[in-house]
Amino acid sequence: MNKFIWMILITLVANNQFALASDKLVIAVAEIKLGNPTAELVFKSHAVRDILTKELHDANTFEVIDWSRLSAVLFRRNMAWSDVIEDDKERQAIKDVLLNDYFLTGSISHYSESIDYQSGTFSDTKTQVANIQLDLFIKDAVTNKIIVSSRSTVEKRREVKQSLGFGSSANTSTALAQNVLNDVVKKSVNDLVMQMKGK
Repeated sequence: MNKFIWMILITLVANNQFALASDKLVIAVAEIKLGNPTAELVFKSHAVRDILTKELHDANTFEVIDWSRLSAVLFRRNMAWSDVIEDDKERQAIKDVLLNDYFLTGSISHYSESIDYQSGTFSDTKTQVANIQLDLFIKDAVTNKIIVSSRSTVEKRREVKQSLGFGSSANTSTALAQNVLNDVVKKSVNDLVMQMKGK
């Protein structure tokens, strides 16, 4: 195959990849609420939003607009997120500015931590348990209609043994909370992406 034909093939592939990228639907990651008091103590809503934004971007299904851009537009238009939810005209105005097709919203609807203790003759076992539930919704940017939704739960445990007074005291670990959050976000985003691909 001569060099000219190779150049044509490479150009066609490059153009096809560009076309595919341009065909992606645009989603703006909006408000993620911390739905219970324990979640509010452990997590920050902007951090949860950042993790969701990264996971959506890595899924390579949507063009993603993060909250910082969306909130800047709301500020310039003297609007709050509630205005976008309640007013069809304002949603259309935001869509026209951002050119997004969807909003992603949701909440950490449940989060809890507990410590289980088990004592033996020569050792004690302490197990930290973290449980999280995440509800996510993809909504049409203009009508606010829910297109797909996902509810995911994850539970993780961290066990530490203490023998004859030696070993860790098994204090609660913030890393466990971060791990359950990362896992539930990944699980929820995968679920949403699979549902959107089926549309």
